[in-house]
Amino acid sequence: MKDKIEQLEVLLNKIIELIEQHKEVEQIDLNEYDTIYKNEPLILDGLEESLAAFREKIVAYKNDKSFYTNDIHDIKAILLNTLNHISSIEKKGVKEQKSESNNLIPNQDFINLLRTGILKSNQQIFGTYKKKTVIGHLTEDGFFELDIEGKKIQCPDFTVATYHAWDKFSPNDGWYIWSAIDSKTGKTYPLKYFRERLRIRSQV
Repeated sequence: MKDKIEQLEVLLNKIIELIEQHKEVEQIDLNEYDTIYKNEPLILDGLEESLAAFREKIVAYKNDKSFYTNDIHDIKAILLNTLNHISSIEKKGVKEQKSESNNLIPNQDFINLLRTGILKSNQQIFGTYKKKTVIGHLTEDGFFELDIEGKKIQCPDFTVATYHAWDKFSPNDGWYIWSAIDSKTGKTYPLKYFRERLRIRSQV
């Protein structure tokens, strides 16, 4: 247990670091940035290209609305679900808690993916790690249901699903780990692709 807690602490510290970086970049005034470098002599060869590339990264950060609509929401949901699980285990005991899922918070992205028809509730979602493939599907009430050796497990997000599937925490975005076949193209894409389609549609 100790090593798992240490891994969790490392991941949480990394998340905090990424959030702080995002907030720092958001506070950069591009007009002021442009004024400074237009008035300063550029001595080093190639510095113009480096500054232009850096500016593009700043613009990309500022335009990335998914940071608030998706990422922060997912972090809060994962933490809250974990607290609910721990509280439920303490109050009811492990056996009783495992048989219930009503303390989980539905994932709104899962619900919206089905409502918009981007994904179907009977559509297979799969992931493979060390030659072990696990299959699941989204439910209408906002969960990712796994089928592991004949046992149904409902998960509120793909990070939790990764842990159930392969007994491991992944530092990567769970939306990249799980995939589905696009009914329109017949090609396989990570779930991140389908969530981006959902985000684009919501902005139209």
